[in-house]
Amino acid sequence: MNMNKNTKIKFFLIFIYLLGISLIKVEAQNNCFADSLFNNMDYFRASIEYERIIFYSKDVNEIIKAKYSKALCYRFLNDNERAVNELQNINIINLNKSLREKIIYERVFNLYCLKKYNEALINIERFSLYENKTSDSRNLIPYNILCLNSLMEWDKGRKVFIQHIEGLDIDKDKKNEYTERVGKLYSKKNIPKYYNPEKASNLSRFIPGAGQFYTGNIKEGFFAFGMNAGLAALGIYHLYYKYYFTAYVVGFGLFYESYSGGMRRVEILAESKNTETMDKFNKKCIALLIEIYSIH
Repeated sequence: MNMNKNTKIKFFLIFIYLLGISLIKVEAQNNCFADSLFNNMDYFRASIEYERIIFYSKDVNEIIKAKYSKALCYRFLNDNERAVNELQNINIINLNKSLREKIIYERVFNLYCLKKYNEALINIERFSLYENKTSDSRNLIPYNILCLNSLMEWDKGRKVFIQHIEGLDIDKDKKNEYTERVGKLYSKKNIPKYYNPEKASNLSRFIPGAGQFYTGNIKEGFFAFGMNAGLAALGIYHLYYKYYFTAYVVGFGLFYESYSGGMRRVEILAESKNTETMDKFNKKCIALLIEIYSIH
């Protein structure tokens, strides 16, 4: 159907008018609608509705709450980076203690998931400063301990753990028991060994497979040593019989790829081993914290 210019303009204006009415209705209802979507675990659509509130609302408190809820949506969508970005835009100075703690907790949680431990610790310290160092937030203390552990700040982590136990309202004998257990947990024999990726790479540089031995991957170390030795021998064999092209491509070419790839491989193995041992240690800390909280 053909429409002249005036008809098109009229149609467009009617459309804009109707759209404006619908937006006004949504603005009046979007708080409940966004919360309803969130409660129904439709986090993606909820995040869009919270963004609508942020855009249209003139109430500062309503905007802050919408940003916080939007960050929660991103967290449940496993988008920790966007959650942190949303939370960092909130000015927490003039907020009440409860909301401020919730926002900082979410910052710390998402930063911990992103392995930004120093930033997480800064936010924990910031909360303590706002509360004049009198706050003893049960929600933040575990992350304080876990972040210090992940940064291998063992003495600081143990100190925070023990100070937390001392501040709890529990039986003195229980305090002594848990303090002793924390001391054993942070003893030299239980602290995770750190595998230096650069050292692992350098070991494999001099002896292929040595980096794997260093990181505890014995079978892979023997395989790497044997494969590199075999490829080097293959290259020398063809070179001896003057098969230069075959020696270069099949022997030394593959040897170089295996040799350089092995150095990169052991760096990954070292980092993976560090993550594995740290996770095991932190799980022990979490188990002890849960046990302490269960009686407090």
